[in-house]
Amino acid sequence: MADLHPVTDPPRVVLHPDRPPGVQDAVLDLAARGVVDLVDATSDADTAAALQVSGSVLVSYRWRPEFLTDGLSWIQTLGVGVDQFPRRELAGRGVTLCNAQGVMAGCVAEHAIALLLSMTRRLLDSRDDQRAHTWTPRTGAELSQLTLGVVGLGAIGRQVAVRAGAFGMTVLGLRRTPGPVAGVDEVMGPDRIDELCDRSNALVICLPGGDATRGLLGGEQLRRLGDGWLVNVGRGGTVDETALVDALHRGSLRGAALDVVDGEPLSARSPLWDTPRLLLTGHSAALSPRWGADWATLFTRNIAAATGGGPWASVVPWEPPET
Repeated sequence: MADLHPVTDPPRVVLHPDRPPGVQDAVLDLAARGVVDLVDATSDADTAAALQVSGSVLVSYRWRPEFLTDGLSWIQTLGVGVDQFPRRELAGRGVTLCNAQGVMAGCVAEHAIALLLSMTRRLLDSRDDQRAHTWTPRTGAELSQLTLGVVGLGAIGRQVAVRAGAFGMTVLGLRRTPGPVAGVDEVMGPDRIDELCDRSNALVICLPGGDATRGLLGGEQLRRLGDGWLVNVGRGGTVDETALVDALHRGSLRGAALDVVDGEPLSARSPLWDTPRLLLTGHSAALSPRWGADWATLFTRNIAAATGGGPWASVVPWEPPET
């Protein structure tokens, strides 16, 4: 990791106005306790101006080129994805980038399992029946009889595997470096993704974004998944959305649920809105009343690291992250 720019004590934290619920309260609490010196920005321009001061720490989902100032010391993101940040340029300038890896991983995993259950138990069909005032008993699949493929075994993927195992599912996993993972019956490398799709009744995608994962699930993989189900709580770009729309219209897939899409917010003109057997949940998998407090715990660890008080919790490597 490159040497940091000088960091003030307490760190001067510039909070971007676009943040999840609970973050502002969490940072205000840190400020009240003297852990940080807070600048609560109201716009992109306000953020960029505040970052001119030496030793500033940026807390943000968003990135704008004007944020890369001589005063920027390090960045704490408000999510796991970092595609928007110019990692090589930041590295060249000695600016450390930390994401929110592990924050609310259990919450995201619960959301993924809820999405899967909503499809296997045909809850959306039952909701349509209710709206039509039609009493229609429907037969659903049992998770205990299914094999789940978890694509990406980071913090979220491992939590998905644990929960799937509690339902009695056989769990297969895919990650860049194969090896034993608790709760996963078999771990495969990326070169076996076609085999994973062949052997799975359902897939849960928990991958980070970037060139290494873009379009990983394409038409061939969806064909191999057959009449299964797809859930994506990772990054939208990992799934070929054109191929997915085609598979759902043809009826070859029984269902798909996307918490993330390639380009958010989703355009009003996107065909995804009206695709049959598709559920969209607006990138809400990690949102919980506990989000701000959970994130603040990680942020506090990184503040301590920046001021020489311990190891960093979530530094983003300049190479593609482990999946």
